[in-house]
Amino acid sequence: MMIWHCESFDFDDAGPATRPAGIAHHHLDGDDLSPSPSIVAFACIERGDSQSAAENAAQELVRYADFVGKKSRIVVVPFGHLSAELACPQDALGVLQSIKSRLGSHGHDAHLAPFGSDKRLRMTTYAHPGAVAYRLVA
Repeated sequence: MMIWHCESFDFDDAGPATRPAGIAHHHLDGDDLSPSPSIVAFACIERGDSQSAAENAAQELVRYADFVGKKSRIVVVPFGHLSAELACPQDALGVLQSIKSRLGSHGHDAHLAPFGSDKRLRMTTYAHPGAVAYRLVA
Protein backbone atom coordinates (compact mmCIF):
# COMPACT_ATOMS: atom_id res chain seq x y z
CA MET A 1 0.00 0.00 0.00
CA MET A 2 1.11 3.53 -0.75
CA ILE A 3 -0.28 5.81 1.95
CA TRP A 4 -0.53 9.59 1.65
CA HIS A 5 -1.51 12.12 4.31
CA CYS A 6 -3.46 14.70 2.33
CA GLU A 7 -4.59 18.22 3.14
CA SER A 8 -7.22 17.68 0.47
CA PHE A 9 -8.30 14.66 -1.54
CA ASP A 10 -11.19 13.99 -3.86
CA PHE A 11 -11.92 12.13 -7.06
CA ASP A 12 -14.35 11.74 -9.89
CA ASP A 13 -15.35 8.38 -11.25
CA ALA A 14 -14.47 8.70 -14.95
CA GLY A 15 -16.24 5.47 -15.90
CA PRO A 16 -15.56 1.77 -16.25
CA ALA A 17 -11.99 0.60 -16.78
CA THR A 18 -11.16 -1.48 -19.82
CA ARG A 19 -8.27 -3.38 -18.19
CA PRO A 20 -7.79 -6.00 -16.94
CA ALA A 21 -10.17 -7.97 -19.11
CA GLY A 22 -13.36 -8.96 -17.33
CA ILE A 23 -13.22 -6.35 -14.56
CA ALA A 24 -16.61 -5.05 -13.45
CA HIS A 25 -17.25 -1.48 -12.36
CA HIS A 26 -18.41 -1.01 -8.75
CA HIS A 27 -19.16 2.41 -7.26
CA LEU A 28 -19.99 1.50 -3.69
CA ASP A 29 -19.91 4.72 -1.69
CA GLY A 30 -22.53 6.76 -3.49
CA ASP A 31 -21.49 10.17 -4.72
CA ASP A 32 -17.91 11.21 -5.37
CA LEU A 33 -16.19 12.58 -2.28
CA SER A 34 -15.87 16.30 -1.72
CA PRO A 35 -12.39 17.76 -1.11
CA SER A 36 -11.39 17.09 2.48
CA PRO A 37 -8.35 16.20 4.61
CA SER A 38 -7.77 12.46 4.24
CA ILE A 39 -5.46 9.56 4.63
CA VAL A 40 -5.37 7.97 1.19
CA ALA A 41 -4.25 4.38 0.71
CA PHE A 42 -3.53 3.13 -2.79
CA ALA A 43 -4.11 -0.59 -2.28
CA CYS A 44 -3.40 -3.53 -4.55
CA ILE A 45 -4.83 -6.94 -3.77
CA GLU A 46 -2.67 -9.81 -5.00
CA ARG A 47 -3.33 -13.49 -5.63
CA GLY A 48 -3.44 -15.30 -2.31
CA ASP A 49 -4.41 -12.24 -0.24
CA SER A 50 -7.12 -13.17 2.24
CA GLN A 51 -9.19 -11.70 5.03
CA SER A 52 -6.09 -11.75 7.23
CA ALA A 53 -4.48 -9.37 4.72
CA ALA A 54 -7.54 -7.13 5.07
CA GLU A 55 -7.16 -7.12 8.86
CA ASN A 56 -3.42 -6.39 8.59
CA ALA A 57 -4.01 -3.57 6.11
CA ALA A 58 -6.67 -2.01 8.34
CA GLN A 59 -4.34 -2.24 11.35
CA GLU A 60 -1.54 -0.56 9.39
CA LEU A 61 -3.88 2.27 8.39
CA VAL A 62 -5.09 2.72 11.97
CA ARG A 63 -1.44 2.88 13.13
CA TYR A 64 -0.70 5.42 10.40
CA ALA A 65 -3.67 7.54 11.48
CA ASP A 66 -2.37 7.41 15.05
CA PHE A 67 1.09 8.42 13.76
CA VAL A 68 -0.25 11.52 12.01
CA GLY A 69 -2.48 12.21 15.00
CA LYS A 70 -5.78 12.19 13.19
CA LYS A 71 -9.05 10.30 13.40
CA SER A 72 -9.65 11.31 9.86
CA ARG A 73 -11.31 10.19 6.73
CA ILE A 74 -9.50 7.23 5.25
CA VAL A 75 -10.02 6.55 1.56
CA VAL A 76 -8.93 3.19 0.14
CA VAL A 77 -8.24 3.54 -3.57
CA PRO A 78 -8.05 0.29 -5.57
CA PHE A 79 -4.76 0.54 -7.43
CA GLY A 80 -3.76 -2.58 -9.35
CA HIS A 81 -0.73 -0.81 -10.82
CA LEU A 82 1.35 -1.82 -7.78
CA SER A 83 1.61 -5.49 -8.81
CA ALA A 84 1.79 -7.90 -11.70
CA GLU A 85 0.17 -10.64 -9.57
CA LEU A 86 -3.37 -9.29 -9.19
CA ALA A 87 -6.09 -11.24 -7.45
CA CYS A 88 -9.19 -11.96 -9.51
CA PRO A 89 -11.51 -8.94 -9.43
CA GLN A 90 -14.19 -10.46 -7.19
CA ASP A 91 -11.61 -11.60 -4.60
CA ALA A 92 -9.91 -8.19 -4.69
CA LEU A 93 -13.21 -6.39 -4.20
CA GLY A 94 -14.06 -8.60 -1.21
CA VAL A 95 -10.73 -7.83 0.50
CA LEU A 96 -11.06 -4.09 -0.22
CA GLN A 97 -14.59 -4.01 1.20
CA SER A 98 -13.33 -5.82 4.29
CA ILE A 99 -10.56 -3.23 4.79
CA LYS A 100 -13.17 -0.46 4.63
CA SER A 101 -15.46 -2.23 7.08
CA ARG A 102 -12.65 -2.87 9.56
CA LEU A 103 -11.58 0.78 9.42
CA GLY A 104 -15.14 1.83 10.18
CA SER A 105 -15.21 -0.50 13.18
CA HIS A 106 -12.14 1.36 14.48
CA GLY A 107 -14.09 4.62 14.37
CA HIS A 108 -12.71 6.04 11.12
CA ASP A 109 -14.76 7.66 8.38
CA ALA A 110 -13.80 4.99 5.84
CA HIS A 111 -14.48 5.10 2.10
CA LEU A 112 -13.70 2.85 -0.84
CA ALA A 113 -13.08 4.60 -4.16
CA PRO A 114 -14.73 3.01 -7.19
CA PHE A 115 -13.41 -0.40 -8.18
CA GLY A 116 -12.92 -1.26 -11.83
CA SER A 117 -13.01 2.33 -12.96
CA ASP A 118 -10.81 5.06 -14.24
CA LYS A 119 -10.59 7.82 -11.67
CA ARG A 120 -9.66 11.47 -11.85
CA LEU A 121 -7.75 12.12 -8.62
CA ARG A 122 -7.02 15.47 -6.99
CA MET A 123 -4.75 15.52 -3.97
CA THR A 124 -2.67 18.00 -2.06
CA THR A 125 -0.32 16.31 0.34
CA TYR A 126 1.18 17.49 3.58
CA ALA A 127 4.96 17.90 3.62
CA HIS A 128 6.03 16.34 6.90
CA PRO A 129 8.22 13.32 7.67
CA GLY A 130 6.01 10.33 7.09
CA ALA A 131 3.45 12.15 4.93
CA VAL A 132 4.02 9.38 2.40
CA ALA A 133 4.52 5.78 3.45
CA TYR A 134 4.70 2.33 1.90
CA ARG A 135 3.48 -0.75 3.71
CA LEU A 136 3.81 -4.30 2.46
CA VAL A 137 0.87 -6.19 3.93
CA ALA A 138 0.19 -9.91 3.68
